[in-house]
Amino acid sequence: MDNSQPDTVLRRKATAARQEQQSRSMSPAKALRLALAKAADRLFDLSLSVSGVLHEQLGTERLIEGIEKGRLLLLLDGPGGQVGAVSIDMPVLAGLIEMQTTGRVTSVMASDRLPTRTDAALLAPLIDDCMARFEGNIAGQPDATGFSGYRYGVMVENTRMLGMALTAVDFHSFRLSVDLCDGAKTGEFMLMLPRIETPAKANGGTKEETVTGRSLGEAMMGVPAQIEAVLCRLKLPLSQVREMKVGDQLPLPRDVLAAIALEAGQKIRLADTRLGQLNGYRAVRLFGLNMDDSSGEGASGGSRGQAMESDQLRKSAGIPKNGATQESGQKPVQPVEQVATKPGATDAGGKTTEGQGETKTPKAPADFGNT
Repeated sequence: MDNSQPDTVLRRKATAARQEQQSRSMSPAKALRLALAKAADRLFDLSLSVSGVLHEQLGTERLIEGIEKGRLLLLLDGPGGQVGAVSIDMPVLAGLIEMQTTGRVTSVMASDRLPTRTDAALLAPLIDDCMARFEGNIAGQPDATGFSGYRYGVMVENTRMLGMALTAVDFHSFRLSVDLCDGAKTGEFMLMLPRIETPAKANGGTKEETVTGRSLGEAMMGVPAQIEAVLCRLKLPLSQVREMKVGDQLPLPRDVLAAIALEAGQKIRLADTRLGQLNGYRAVRLFGLNMDDSSGEGASGGSRGQAMESDQLRKSAGIPKNGATQESGQKPVQPVEQVATKPGATDAGGKTTEGQGETKTPKAPADFGNT
């Protein structure tokens, strides 16, 4: 009697049990494929099928390099400040927009245009529903760590901004080949989520540690900041601005080169500088930093900068703060007043006038001193 027959039967039973278990299990790729198809069907009554899913683990640089230009780029807000992203190419985007606006997907080639924030707003419900279903499909699975809690956040304009927003070191990349309405339009839907390592016990204890990559603060310190050197600001009436033409000149304060402000963002004054040159290039020398004020207007607030500009304009016109031109140690020069009179008229002091008018000095106002 052949003793191999019982082993063959046991092997077949074990194989069948393993296959049944695998069919019941839910991998991340399968969970996402089902979630996207069901979300499109429920929200838009759209026939969406996924012909293939490529799941990779990539670093941030390789992830960004693999995204083509012209795609719709959306950020996802995740738990604990984590940031994910979605990338949708133009054919899929055009088909989804057509289904919402006209009720059908045409086979006409998608136009070559840039995605807009209107496109992002129209797709936001699909993203949220898809992520919620993805989270539900994969719940309880052994490899479900780090895939829950993500929802639509905001649109970004290009891959450079996307790279600055993605703060994790490694990412799960899911590339889905999408078919809309039996081939009317085909393209790619890409999901990017931070890779969270499985919690590990340190030194045999029970304390768990999770690797989350760079902090948001570290990422923000790498964002380029644009700083402008401002000579001065002038206020002109609208009528004069409308009549300006090429060749017109604007008067600037005399000491404008000695009081240049460094500003960033919405007129946030960072420092006071003086214009010069260094090694043949234009340069500014810092002589006053205004970085300590929490209000963002400099150490003495925005009023200080406005006051300095007003002082510069007064100095250029030779007018001190009290509004009168004066020498050091002299009293302010009093303004004169023109009084119209008739020939031969007599004033209050009995003096007869002979011309069309005369000047008189009014009473001196109170002297508040130099300010």
